Amino acid sequence: MIYTRLPIRLALLLFTLALLVPAAIADDITTVKLFSTVRMQEGSVCTLGSIAEISGLQADALSGLEIEVTPKVGEWTTVEVENIRKLIKETPSIRGGSVIVIGHTTQLTWRNTLSLVPESSGSEPELLLPIVEPDPTVGDRVRAWLAKRYGVTPEDMKTTFRESDEAEMNKSAVGKMVEVSEIGSSVNTKLRITVYRGERFESSYTVSAAVRVLRPVLVVQQDIDRGVIVESSMIRIEKRWYPAQDAPAQPGEVLGLASTTSLRAGDVIRVEDVTMPIVIKRGDIVSVRSIAGSIVANRRARALEDARDGEVFKLESIDRKDRFTARASGPGQAIIADTANQTTTQVPAQTPIGE
Repeated sequence: MIYTRLPIRLALLLFTLALLVPAAIADDITTVKLFSTVRMQEGSVCTLGSIAEISGLQADALSGLEIEVTPKVGEWTTVEVENIRKLIKETPSIRGGSVIVIGHTTQLTWRNTLSLVPESSGSEPELLLPIVEPDPTVGDRVRAWLAKRYGVTPEDMKTTFRESDEAEMNKSAVGKMVEVSEIGSSVNTKLRITVYRGERFESSYTVSAAVRVLRPVLVVQQDIDRGVIVESSMIRIEKRWYPAQDAPAQPGEVLGLASTTSLRAGDVIRVEDVTMPIVIKRGDIVSVRSIAGSIVANRRARALEDARDGEVFKLESIDRKDRFTARASGPGQAIIADTANQTTTQVPAQTPIGE
């Protein structure tokens, strides 16, 4: 083996450079550490410097980068770390390779702007401090999801969780992503909640929520017996807290229809409380039109069952020789639209048919 002895001065120079190069590289690194939550004054410009602690050679340049977000007072917006890295990469004046971003997300909200209200006495104006909103909880995120699910504003919804679910719902959601999915709905809405902190799974569980929403409903003004046609004078519109899972009927869904049950004054009418009225009763003599292409033939027949407008029902000929079906088309009227597909049953004349 051959050893080469370096001059002492050259060896010292190389040793010094070895010590200085890592230090020089470290000095060139700029660190961006995202805050978990930030509250800013309403209307102010959101910059990277307002949502992160920045240190290093490029700190000044990075601090002035504007973040495009438009949160509202009292609402939270999530700023993702991927968006920050993309912004840094797309800014020509920043050396992105020398920037390290630490953190996953920042939860950002706006606070009410400071306002000055002059006193009537002409003294110094009173400084009103901004309203400080509490940190969002898991329950807040769930309620926001439910409001969107049922198409109402949060103010028009009341949500009550089971007592056993309250502890989880009251946990802070700062820096977390809360995933909500509906897994069942009866009297209460059953939800699957999955919580992530950054890119890590934290917990998963089910909750049950009683949800009521403020919506317009139809209220019965007078007692309505079963089978009575609902008229506008019998109902009024009110706003009431109503179970979100139920479907209250609307005016266009009940007027002119028949009640399927007895309704009492003060009751809210549901969709299932009304149906199309019976226009043909069993035993009625019905005028039946048979339509085949451009040919229309009329005949008279006896209804074998009750029929609502638009329903297909059974009939028999007046001489009781055959039976067929037709679609009810108003009181005492029916139509056979395709006689080619009709199947008739021959019935002996002497066979008694109840009317």
